[in-house]
Amino acid sequence: MISLAPTTMDQPAWEAALGGFAGANLLQSWAYGAAKVDEGGWQVERLEYREAGLLVGMVQVMIRHLPLGLGGLAWINRGPLLAPGRDSAPAFAALRRHYGARGFYLRVAPAVADQAPPPGFRPASRLGWASALLDLRPDEAVLRKGLSGKWRNTLNKAEREGPAVDDAEDDLGDFLVGYGRFLAERRVPTTVTPALLAALNERSLEHLRPLAYVARVGDEVVGGVLMARYAKGAEYLAGYGTEAGRRLGAGQLLLWRALVDVKRRGAEFLDLGGLDPERTPAGIRDFKEGVCGIPYRLAEEVDCLGINPLARLVRYKVGRTLALADGAPS
Repeated sequence: MISLAPTTMDQPAWEAALGGFAGANLLQSWAYGAAKVDEGGWQVERLEYREAGLLVGMVQVMIRHLPLGLGGLAWINRGPLLAPGRDSAPAFAALRRHYGARGFYLRVAPAVADQAPPPGFRPASRLGWASALLDLRPDEAVLRKGLSGKWRNTLNKAEREGPAVDDAEDDLGDFLVGYGRFLAERRVPTTVTPALLAALNERSLEHLRPLAYVARVGDEVVGGVLMARYAKGAEYLAGYGTEAGRRLGAGQLLLWRALVDVKRRGAEFLDLGGLDPERTPAGIRDFKEGVCGIPYRLAEEVDCLGINPLARLVRYKVGRTLALADGAPS
């Protein structure tokens, strides 16, 4: 029988184990959970599944408490992570028991596609996460040939005539200044805030720190890209560009240099960090589609009220918050 209990792993062990499970992703990394806590408003619980003493799964749960210990929200984003081929129903049942007994409203965005709501859960009326994955294992020449023709032509021109791109930096200072200015000027709503990125950098293990790439024309910064790293992969987590940068193809040049660099550092795949036909703005969608990754959409979100009558109020407030957040770009 599968058991669920607080993890005995430390951060290095957790990050190392992450890549062994189906659907491993940045949001289930130790560093990301710690960064969300640092940003404010959340606590984190990390649990592990075992069967006959063997580790068969793991899950990072973000927690918001109601006052006076009256339950709250237990939010699992792209989890739980289980060994490939394992039935998820017992894992979800264990979560329902664990958080239902404590009076929490449990909401889960699964880490896998094509999963029906497990017993005891119901659809939460919100589509699952959509993005695209690019396999980084082929040679660079093969990857370049796989780009869309228009995207590759812009890249070629940017390499000849465009901005200079700094080598990757794990000091995010220059990137965060430009990114913060971009968000403020454009009034772009996003959960990927400069504060979160700074905290992620601080909380990451040395070999998994985010990498920032900045494009310049003379002394002027015209764009930037930030790559997060976890397990066997990388994720295009944040980027920005000025009008001058777009005219020069800075976005294509930055993303190409970044994906080649993380490949050379050992990443086997790149997640494009959100590519949703329904939600991603057209310009961002067209840009990311030019890389020609393989699109995917995860299973729709599910939830479980449990026995606490206050869970209905929590569910209502979560639904309102997510409805507003769905206006933010992916």
